[in-house]
Amino acid sequence: MKKNWFVLFILFAVLLAGCTKNNVEVYDENPLPLEPVVVEYYDSLGINDEVRKTAEAVYVTYTLQNEKKVTLRLPHYWEDLYVIQENSGIDVYEKYNYDASGQWEMGLLWRIDMIAKDESDWLYDLYADPYTEYIGANSAIIGTDTEYLYMLSLPTDVQSVPGVVHSWEYYSAAMDNKDKFIADFLAVNNITVNEKAPKLN
Repeated sequence: MKKNWFVLFILFAVLLAGCTKNNVEVYDENPLPLEPVVVEYYDSLGINDEVRKTAEAVYVTYTLQNEKKVTLRLPHYWEDLYVIQENSGIDVYEKYNYDASGQWEMGLLWRIDMIAKDESDWLYDLYADPYTEYIGANSAIIGTDTEYLYMLSLPTDVQSVPGVVHSWEYYSAAMDNKDKFIADFLAVNNITVNEKAPKLN
């Protein structure tokens, strides 16, 4: 009888472990393909193809302009690939270039800002339709909620470190994830997508 109870206990533990594994929210089951030099780099970080396909999604909270809490959906290994800073907005950097550039803090991928709707008159003073136009050099309104407009900005200057081997390839691989990153940001924070926003490159 004791043996039977022990066998049942083991079976229950195995089933429980399987359920827990199956209930893990995978960040991206179909990640974008990588260039061979990037595959080699990611492998050196322990982020092989299998890890990329099965990585758990994690949720990290940041604050915009010291008042609005927002959540980013990221793969569990994100700290190996990105540096994320709060500077009134949210600045997302590619870590390899950020580290290689030292005090210059290169590697900026994109920035998210918000504008209070009741303080957005200046946009209409400068643009006929801020929802369809580029804001400044390379920014656009990507979404709205009841109180705020959310703006995405991409750098206009080179952000890969000159003279550093494969810095451009690593930077480009991270930039390729922009659309997924932003789509997740809008969905997780219940922000209505601005379907008329111009495409940023």
